[in-house]
Amino acid sequence: MIEVIKSIGLKAILSILPVMAIVVATNFIVDPANVIHNVAPEVAGYLLRGENVSLIKENFGMRELREEYLHRSKQADIVVLGSSRSLQVRKWMLADSSASFYNASVANAQLDLYQSLYCIFKQQRHLPKTIVFCCDHWLFDMQRVENVQTAAHINTGFSPFKLSSLANRIIPTQFMEMMSFSYFQSSLAFLRVNKSLQQFYPTRDTNDRNMLLLADGGIQYDISIRQRSVEEVRRIVEMDLRRNNAKKKGDPSKFEERKIDSKRIAAFEELLQSMKNDGIRCVLFLSPYHPLFYQNLPSLAATETIFREVAARNNLEIFGAYNPEQIQLTEADFFDYWHPTPEGLARLFAKEQLHSLFFKPKNQ
Repeated sequence: MIEVIKSIGLKAILSILPVMAIVVATNFIVDPANVIHNVAPEVAGYLLRGENVSLIKENFGMRELREEYLHRSKQADIVVLGSSRSLQVRKWMLADSSASFYNASVANAQLDLYQSLYCIFKQQRHLPKTIVFCCDHWLFDMQRVENVQTAAHINTGFSPFKLSSLANRIIPTQFMEMMSFSYFQSSLAFLRVNKSLQQFYPTRDTNDRNMLLLADGGIQYDISIRQRSVEEVRRIVEMDLRRNNAKKKGDPSKFEERKIDSKRIAAFEELLQSMKNDGIRCVLFLSPYHPLFYQNLPSLAATETIFREVAARNNLEIFGAYNPEQIQLTEADFFDYWHPTPEGLARLFAKEQLHSLFFKPKNQ
């Protein structure tokens, strides 16, 4: 009996090996989220030459790209630090086009990212004259780190593959992903739309249909997002609100509840003070939210108050607002519930009083 069981077990193992070999080989070759392949050096090379990069496959490590770029770039007068909510900030929005500019924002950015990028500035000895911080509502949230850890996997349509905590300590996570059937599905999905496996190409055409990584560090969304009507955006916002309110049993006051961590506030202020001590002008920026989203997220006003208090304590300028009505933006100025359009941001940046924030630094 034991021999029969062993025989069956051996046959099962032998039968699954070819399948696993196909899964691993496909995941390794296609690698839709660039878990194994580091494309940051090549992409950064195009951007450093002043070319934009058209992304056929949008999922890659933006953080790795920023770090690669900053290690190889020259000093920029003005640097933007933030999340995807500030990636639409462009050099052409600034009143003084002679100032060098770089947008170093990264989707889902956390405080540790800002600290890491600032260390690169100091190591390379190319400190900017001005740093503009996009103050996202999750920056001080105690829950956010756990959420962000899986954001890359969620965005690429697969879940992290884990056998056990012991196995993950023995085998690096990126190699574990090669055995993931979920990742295999993402690989097949990518092959259906792009059999050449090309991920990106350099271009100077800003009318490209794909998402563009711009030479100044910003991004331009693909044409399907850029052409969304006001009605389409409103439907996106309403759908997200319905989904989240259902999770919170219809109570909008509980929508995306925030748990503020005082230690993170202190760490943020320490970083700001370090920059000021290095002679950098720090400016805080409150990127607006879609009007309907703002109305249904009561915690935004409280978080904005905290940022304004931080600015006051540290004698820093702060501009913008979470509430779009305060800065004369409408539903037409958003791609979705929390990403403003470049046109909307341009109107905000064009206000005369902002010019002195970037180009006439006061002594600090």
